[in-house]
Amino acid sequence: MGLSIRLPLLSVLVILTFAVLVSVILILEGRGTLTSVEYEHLALSARSYAAAVQFYIQNAKDELDTAAQIIAPAIRANGLDAHALEQVQGALTAASANSTVLDFIELAGIDGTIALIEPQTLEQKLYTRTIGYRRWFQDAVRTRTSVVSNLFITVPTRLPAVAVAVPILDNRGNAVAVLEGAIRLGQLSQAGALQEDGRRAGRYGFLTDGHGLVIAHQVTPRFVAEQTDFNAEPTVQRALQGDQGTLTFFDPVEKTWMLGAYLPFPPAGAVGGRVWTVSFVVPQDVALAPIGVFSRTIAALAGVFALVFAAFSFLFTRRLMSPLDQLTLAVQKAGMGDFSYRITEVRGEEFARLSRAYNDMAGQLGQKDRTIQEHQDQLRQTNARLEEANKELEAFSYSVSHDLRAPLRAIDDFSHALQEDLGDGLGADGKQYIDRIRNAVRTMGALIEDMLKLSRVSRADLVREPVDVGAIARHLVGEISAGAPERKADFVIPPRIPALADPRLLEILLGNLLDNAWKFTRTRQPARIEVGQQETDGLTAFYVRDNGVGFDMKYVNKLFGAFQRLHSKEEYEGTGIGLVIVRRIAARHGGRAWAESVVGEGSTFYFTLSGKEDRLEQQLRASGGGQSG
Repeated sequence: MGLSIRLPLLSVLVILTFAVLVSVILILEGRGTLTSVEYEHLALSARSYAAAVQFYIQNAKDELDTAAQIIAPAIRANGLDAHALEQVQGALTAASANSTVLDFIELAGIDGTIALIEPQTLEQKLYTRTIGYRRWFQDAVRTRTSVVSNLFITVPTRLPAVAVAVPILDNRGNAVAVLEGAIRLGQLSQAGALQEDGRRAGRYGFLTDGHGLVIAHQVTPRFVAEQTDFNAEPTVQRALQGDQGTLTFFDPVEKTWMLGAYLPFPPAGAVGGRVWTVSFVVPQDVALAPIGVFSRTIAALAGVFALVFAAFSFLFTRRLMSPLDQLTLAVQKAGMGDFSYRITEVRGEEFARLSRAYNDMAGQLGQKDRTIQEHQDQLRQTNARLEEANKELEAFSYSVSHDLRAPLRAIDDFSHALQEDLGDGLGADGKQYIDRIRNAVRTMGALIEDMLKLSRVSRADLVREPVDVGAIARHLVGEISAGAPERKADFVIPPRIPALADPRLLEILLGNLLDNAWKFTRTRQPARIEVGQQETDGLTAFYVRDNGVGFDMKYVNKLFGAFQRLHSKEEYEGTGIGLVIVRRIAARHGGRAWAESVVGEGSTFYFTLSGKEDRLEQQLRASGGGQSG
């Protein structure tokens, strides 16, 4: 994308960023103002709704009080016998028929047995004639005052209801009967409802009893019939705790964010101030809808202004930056290795000087590039010849080692035949010569075998995988000690030593180090050989330590050279190739090998299996599983 495009885009971005910041500030201010206004409206609506509900319940109580006063003389005189019930039947029938707030009316004795029910059509639906087990009934008898219940399932209708219970007292003030009516909850849901335009705006109220069950709901009355539990509503939770106020919350029932006002209130006549809750709420997106309109207006104006300014900036920068397009093309070609391109037509003195400087630079870089290409070609040819020479050298070493075995076997066979055929006829000197010949053949055979091992180690594919150095060491120690069961030796090997290496090459490396430790501790009783690991220069170093004869550290540089020995063959057998193999295997893993020793006290041979650059990869792969490498 050219500069003539980027500059207009940058300008548009700056304008849009500024517009967004201003819009965000205005929107946040507007949200705060709208939220405060909505909170005030909701709080007022909640108080109005509570007053309407209180008035509705008070009407129910007043109707029952009036009916109770009418039937009280007959009940005080005759109790609830047939004569008294015949006298009060008409009054209860009239009260039920004329009521605007009660579904039905029941008259019960103080033991809770229902004596009369109006309308009488409900009589046949009574599956039990006692309400004495109801808490609100017991409270009315005990307190001798009117009581309003929480939500419960009525006996005659088997539907949720709220009861108002009025006790009828005798002349001494004791309860002799209870008149109870069930409030019409459908009408209670619409008490204090907003006008139609308000309901369409999404604002509504709901009422719960002291247990959080819905008693009234202006929008969804079925919540009442289903005895829906609103205890999860934040407004209900706070009101049940005696608090009142406003808040923004996520409604678990409506599955949306809401603004709400809430307050607790005891219904008229409630015993002990039993708390119900009133909530008035509105979806947040409805309450803040004007902010959305404002945001879209701001965004449209910012977009139009940004487009106009972008068009102007494009025309201006296109004319100003045209010379830079040519320079950009020249630099791009140079970046792809084409230094032959030259800038020819440029307007403006400043751009002309820049173009001449570029042309001079391109010429010099072109010459240097050609020189570098020639050197790289020579280097590739040299590397190819070196690789070919290494392959030929390895093949030669391998072939010579194999070809030498046949004549050695012949020498050994003929020497052995001389010993068997001539026997004592060889004399003492002859037998000694034959023994020396055969010993030399065996030494030469061992040397060839070690050279073959070195060749195989150098040419074998390296396949890394998670291995246990300790397990390999224990296997090798078992084979070594089995060859000399009379020797006493202490082997110290941890239960597990994890590493990431080629298991076959690692076994050869450990075999050479353990063979050396076993060989140079033959004079120790008991011998002690330890295998372990430690941190060295930020890397994991593995070691084989012994309490053998040791060596002088001034000769340490000779240890890992081919055919180098610090002890005579008569003292300790060997070919001088073993430590060369150790060093080669460590190097193939990207590591190194070294040794430390004190004469007469023992030696420690260390090796690592990766360089510092491979440490992180090794840790990750060792913890997550191996893979070929």
